Amino acid sequence: MKIKILLRSYNDFDQILPVIDYLKKYTDHNLEIYKSSSFIDNCTDHLNFLKNKYNIKVDNFYDIHFTKKNLKKIFFYTKIEKFIYKIFKSFFWGDLIARYFCTRLQKLFEKKIKNNILNHFDKSTIFLLDTGNEQTYPLNIIVKYTNSICFAHGYSVYVNLNCSRKKILNHKLLKDRMKIFLSNYKRRPYSNKYITAPLQRDTYFKSSLSPEFYAIDKVKEIGAPRFTKEWCKELSKLYQNIQFSYGDPNKTNIVLFVSHFSYNVNEKSFYDLFKTMNECENINFVFKPHTRGNLYGVEEDRISGFNAQDIPSFVLSRWADIGILFGSSIGLQLLNDKTPILLPNYIDTNLTIYEKYNLCKVVHSNEELKKIVRMNKESLEKIRSDKDIENFLKKFVYGGKNYQDMMSSFIKEITIN
Repeated sequence: MKIKILLRSYNDFDQILPVIDYLKKYTDHNLEIYKSSSFIDNCTDHLNFLKNKYNIKVDNFYDIHFTKKNLKKIFFYTKIEKFIYKIFKSFFWGDLIARYFCTRLQKLFEKKIKNNILNHFDKSTIFLLDTGNEQTYPLNIIVKYTNSICFAHGYSVYVNLNCSRKKILNHKLLKDRMKIFLSNYKRRPYSNKYITAPLQRDTYFKSSLSPEFYAIDKVKEIGAPRFTKEWCKELSKLYQNIQFSYGDPNKTNIVLFVSHFSYNVNEKSFYDLFKTMNECENINFVFKPHTRGNLYGVEEDRISGFNAQDIPSFVLSRWADIGILFGSSIGLQLLNDKTPILLPNYIDTNLTIYEKYNLCKVVHSNEELKKIVRMNKESLEKIRSDKDIENFLKKFVYGGKNYQDMMSSFIKEITIN
């Protein structure tokens, strides 16, 4: 069977790499891996892993599958769309009017490129891409005529449904509801399946992070290969040449993993946390911006500490004596590394799996945070509940199965309709 895998950012590359590795090791399926964005060129470690271990080169998806003439047709639409939104921007409900015209226009472009799509994707080919990518143009057209499956580009740790500044359908205004209707005009294309980990169907897919998703019956909960102990061993080899050191070796190493402001973050509390960290003389404090959003929206002159943007989160997790987070899925890596987690619940209004399943130490104020990080390393170790962590990983990362059985189930969902 031929499987075409499409990558657009670091996050989805990070999540699908263990699946690619398993497919190459234990199956004879024909894999073709492509990028739809130049962002993938920055994933040098992942690209080298595929090249050195399996002699796989990641080509540009559009260059391989479309002629220059058809590429001009495809991307001419995006130029027109930008122009339409620019024209109607100043009008009352202008973006809504623009959405209507763009939706109709896209139907015309679909007819132009449909035959070209069908020539490259026969019914026996599986088209594998990350959740959300099936909505982007022109992939939203391609998935209508292919056997496509989506995989999770991360692990949403939020338990509450209103976990971002976006609103779920029940709380949307009339204007927003009309936008959704237009986006789904003649029903938006869905992939055949959405493969993810346990807990995601009733949280992520029903939350404000997926406000326009109406295919819950297509969601298959299997596991999270990226955060298994088996794959972490492979990552150790992948990053073995990357050494990170910072500060005084006698001090406590602390990493803050930054989440985007849009996830109900109280900005004042966020900036105050940095002040608190820098008042503690006994720590080496570094922060890691979000892989996708970086420090978008953050006033950098109001924060201080070492910016570890270029250091892999995997490496930081193993360097840290303690991790601070309030919404990042990298906490699952910290759990694997037995790195204690502090969760300052005053930073945002969300509830996460870390609090719900006793995977962290909840901190209620900056003063409390300051007291905890000033504890010695031996005392910090005691704030972690190894039994609760092990139970969580077994149930929600491995899906209640051993590694081989979980991965076999994952591959089966991809290859069998």
